[in-house]
Amino acid sequence: MQTHTWMPAPATARRPSWLEVIGWYFAGGAGTGLCWSLVQFATSLTSARSVVPFAQVLGLVWVVALVMGTRRLHRRCRIAIALGAITPLLLVAALIAYLIWAFAHSNWQF
Repeated sequence: MQTHTWMPAPATARRPSWLEVIGWYFAGGAGTGLCWSLVQFATSLTSARSVVPFAQVLGLVWVVALVMGTRRLHRRCRIAIALGAITPLLLVAALIAYLIWAFAHSNWQF
């Protein structure tokens, strides 16, 4: 059956703007930076051994907050905040990999 042009169409959800998506990306990066700063602050107060469980719990809380707190956001915003949260970790991993590679291919004698 053919629908008439006067029949109401279902309203589509508002798509977020690219500036909003970029803002969520930087918010994810800032959240990861905040978690890392809290771990570094706790390390400066106590020994590094006692901070490891705190860092693991804080990382778990950040992941749970990221998943549960962004459920109401648009899919594009959820992806942006997840990528923003992962980017600092990937940059640190790439830096460590480069340093290991540089040490392996250097002429230094150990």
